[in-house]
Parts: sequence; C-alpha cells; structure tokens
Amino acid sequence: MKVSPVACARRRRREKQGMQNQMTQEQCSHRNNVQSSEKPQVYKVGIYGWRKRCLYFFVLLLLILILINLALTIWILKVMNFTIVSHVCYSFCC
Repeated sequence: MKVSPVACARRRRREKQGMQNQMTQEQCSHRNNVQSSEKPQVYKVGIYGWRKRCLYFFVLLLLILILINLALTIWILKVMNFTIVSHVCYSFCC
C-alpha cells in the first residue's frame, strides 16, 4: 500500500503533537527514496571567511602589543638604572 506525501506530512505533524505513529517508514516509500538518493550532508566545523581574517588580525595585533610592552619595559628598566641590588643614598652619606 502506497501512501501519498500529504498523508505522510499529516502523520508527521500528528506525531509531533503527541499522537501515535501508526505508519511505518516502509509505507512512506517516497521518503526513503529521497533520503537514499541524496548525498549525506557534511557540515563544516570552524571559522571561515571574514571572521577568520578578523581573528587572525586581532591575534597579530595582540602579539605586536605584547612585544611593544616588553620592549618598553626593558627600555625603562635600562634608562632608570634599576638593578637587583638596591643602592640607597641618603643625604647624610653623599
């Protein structure tokens, strides 16, 4: 017994509403034919296009800012003559 596509759609709607499903997939043959003839869908997982470019741009910008920060920190330490051993000079000893 072959069932029309409209009947299958009605049955699916009733099934979603909580009714019993009395129709088997063999009775709804057009649905099986469509599924078997189509290629399985493959979903891409990841970031593509402009989002990927923006992400790379922000990572590169962050890396540049980190390098500038480290370079300025080292420069300030050299200019201010900071050392590991502190040398305190009070007014009475100089």
